[in-house]
Amino acid sequence: MKGVAIILAGVLLATVGPYAYIAIFLIISGSGSSGETLFVAEAMRQQFPSYFEATVSFLSWLQGAENTYAVIYYEEQRPLLLKALESFTLHPYFVNADMPDSSDWKQLLHARMKHFRKYMEQHGRVDYYVEKDRCEMYRFYRGHGLPLLPIHGVWRDLDTLLAAVRDRSAFANVSASPTFWKACHLTQSSSYATRAMSKLPTTPEEIDELVDWLTLKWHFRANDVDRVWTEDGNALTDNIPPGFLLQAPFEEPFTVKGRIAIGLPEVRVEVLWGRAYLALLDGVVMLLRNDHHQDFGDMRSMRSTPKLQSGHWFFTEGHDRCVWASVEKAAFAAGADSMRVDVFLNRARPAECIMNENSLSSGLVYWGHEDFMARLWAEPHVRSLYRVRDTQVSVLEQ
Repeated sequence: MKGVAIILAGVLLATVGPYAYIAIFLIISGSGSSGETLFVAEAMRQQFPSYFEATVSFLSWLQGAENTYAVIYYEEQRPLLLKALESFTLHPYFVNADMPDSSDWKQLLHARMKHFRKYMEQHGRVDYYVEKDRCEMYRFYRGHGLPLLPIHGVWRDLDTLLAAVRDRSAFANVSASPTFWKACHLTQSSSYATRAMSKLPTTPEEIDELVDWLTLKWHFRANDVDRVWTEDGNALTDNIPPGFLLQAPFEEPFTVKGRIAIGLPEVRVEVLWGRAYLALLDGVVMLLRNDHHQDFGDMRSMRSTPKLQSGHWFFTEGHDRCVWASVEKAAFAAGADSMRVDVFLNRARPAECIMNENSLSSGLVYWGHEDFMARLWAEPHVRSLYRVRDTQVSVLEQ
């Protein structure tokens, strides 16, 4: 019997242990510096790929299912969003006759992926590159005057890229570190296609190692395996030509763990019909349009509504003004009904926030706000409340 008990204990530890391990580390990291939670989450995803998504979904349910403030906030913000809709025009590419009348956020994202795939296969349209191709994304937003970090180079040919690395001309304009290599065709976090370069490679061995990594990622194709839209999403990303860019760092001091910047505040903002709805800081702090916030990194919020708080530095230092204006400009430029826009914050100069990237298929957790964001996304489609932009050009050509 003792042997059976040991075996059962081992099986229990192997099946349940990783979930508890991930949960504990994610909860502990919630009180760290900016970026710590994301770093821990990425480490857990890599170490326990089969357990990670289920654990995050469970934690989201524990902390978000009883977030009774989400509906109050929705009712407060809905008339403001419908008012903002009067001055917003939807690009024809985003007009989706098959948009479901749903409060399921992931279902709406899946419907969008199907819509993009249909346009690609039937009409050859690749407007979705405004998200999925990072090189095109930056080109588009720079053309619209959005604040972006400098780019030292963009390469669409592998031989040219590797030659530039080997003769070091790729680094000719680099004056500060860390710089970041980013694969243009791999925007999913699961592809691990961003690489921080804390110092320039100097030895033949360092050059060879970088060349090997760039070559590996050049030929790598994304697999959105942990999303409900895997098949449709992969069909879209398989169509993107490979590319790389080398990006300059943000001027505020920070350190890098893996590919995550620690100490560099970044908010991820959901913009619906041209109006910023909420922002997520460090994956757990929800920043709202009414100058309040909710902290889901506190264990006391399990199965309860986190206390609605005021006085967060995001608002008191004035970052909100720059962020809301920037993300809404980004959504307006694309004419997208729903878009997540990620923004770096400058604690010393709040008016100088900088756009990092966007997402049209965000897999983030929003702690009970998802259902209400989905309602606000779907309603104008279902009730035909929007105006279509008068244009014949693609999203990228605007």
